[in-house]
Amino acid sequence: MLCKIFNIKRLSLCIIFYYCFLGLTLAESPNFPYSLKSITSGPVALSLGGTSIANVYDPSAAIHNPANLVFNPQIQVTISTYSAFHKETSDINDEHYSVFGTKNVNEFHLAYCGISYPFQLFAMNMVAGVSYYPKFSFERSVVFNQKDDQEMTDQRLWYLNQHGYMSAISFSYGIQIYPQFALGVNCNLWRDDLLDNQWKQDISMHGYRQNGAVTFTEYQNKTISNEDKGINLDFGLLWKIVPQLSAGVIFQTRRSNDINCNISEQYGFDDGNIKPIMTNSPSIQRSDDIQIPMTLGLGLCYAMHDNWKMLMDFRQMYWENFHYTTQQQNTTEFISGRSYDTHKKLRSHHLSMGSEYSFKACILSLDSFFRMGFSICTDRGSVLPEPDSVFGMGFGLKGKQLDFNFGYQYQRYAQQEQAITSDGILKSNIRNNVIELSISYRIN
Repeated sequence: MLCKIFNIKRLSLCIIFYYCFLGLTLAESPNFPYSLKSITSGPVALSLGGTSIANVYDPSAAIHNPANLVFNPQIQVTISTYSAFHKETSDINDEHYSVFGTKNVNEFHLAYCGISYPFQLFAMNMVAGVSYYPKFSFERSVVFNQKDDQEMTDQRLWYLNQHGYMSAISFSYGIQIYPQFALGVNCNLWRDDLLDNQWKQDISMHGYRQNGAVTFTEYQNKTISNEDKGINLDFGLLWKIVPQLSAGVIFQTRRSNDINCNISEQYGFDDGNIKPIMTNSPSIQRSDDIQIPMTLGLGLCYAMHDNWKMLMDFRQMYWENFHYTTQQQNTTEFISGRSYDTHKKLRSHHLSMGSEYSFKACILSLDSFFRMGFSICTDRGSVLPEPDSVFGMGFGLKGKQLDFNFGYQYQRYAQQEQAITSDGILKSNIRNNVIELSISYRIN
């Protein structure tokens, strides 16, 4: 009888605890803003530190500067892969939270796939092309520890896993106005129903509390998935000023993409002796909006002599226009999670320099190239998805019809700040190692 009374009291206590604190528990769940990293498409640009605007020999030129395609007189098919290994170290200044651990994240994905077709019309050289490329990666894994004696459970572990990519199908067109001058345009379609253009967060929590002989446990699972849909244009030009010197310009328009957001959540509570109490929150579907800012870029390519050339790019990105708007018109900075960041001057400037050397000796009847480059962020806002400094190197083999290229890049992201709780700022540093391979085939 005493045992039965004890179990009834135990059950009553659990139910009271559950319903009294459920609203508070869910309301105080931390918020995890998305973290994303930019992807440099193609091993040639990767090994040159991101330098690509005036490089007409880059097999991925269609997405770097569509005007460069005009100077390739052959049909060309290119495919490249992207492999990355990045480590994130983080700390948070909220006394109730600590970073329990971060996993090293490995990625393998298609970096670029495209075909270009040159032709003549009205006695003018033109080119058309279509390509696919991922622009941003969302891969991430972090574990947080929460300790707060005022919560129902005073020990919690939060697991955050991000997955997905923001990718585009690009239709390119270029025209040679004069023998030394070309114009090009890309129409980029960002749609998940075409190729991989979605990302999601899987958030889970497990907590416990010891109260005498009774141990209370709770767990929560939450999934936030997003599908991206939008369009933007890239305009490029290339001017061969003299045979040794070329200049290029790229302008990428701002894009406003529609986001189909789906949120599902489940919460559970038990003390190990009664049937767990489960709650499934109604699934939420929203139509949100994400703003991707415009980019301006200027590139130069100078041939020191027949087998050595130097390249330089300068880019400006307007990251103050990079934000996320929910269906309730609550605008927040997509990376930092702080709405007031949208009023700051967050534009950044990136300077990239690279060098390519062609060896006289051939390997298997293929011309060989060695490339090296670096990039630095000369003016940085508080948040941005671009690395602050990179170092790249690689090599290439080029034949009459077949090309092979390899590129490696080390990326350093300076400290990024994200608002996780009302009082807690997560500060993270990321180091990324990227390898890309490509094969190109030309048809006469």
